[in-house]
Amino acid sequence: MNLHKAGVATTVKGEKSVTVFNDHTNKYWDESNKYSRVIVPDIHTRIEVLWNSLNKLETLVHVKPVK
Repeated sequence: MNLHKAGVATTVKGEKSVTVFNDHTNKYWDESNKYSRVIVPDIHTRIEVLWNSLNKLETLVHVKPVK
């Protein structure tokens, strides 16, 4: 992916994805990295990728509340 900062294009390499997102863990915030962080509101939600098609055009996800 290419991003631009101050008019200069910079290439950012992708990282391996995670199959489960759980906003109740508070691990998506990094106080030490002010340019690469996001505060995710804890709404007790878990999203899991169960399946991707070979052509990556279809994805099956499971969304459920967590306690």
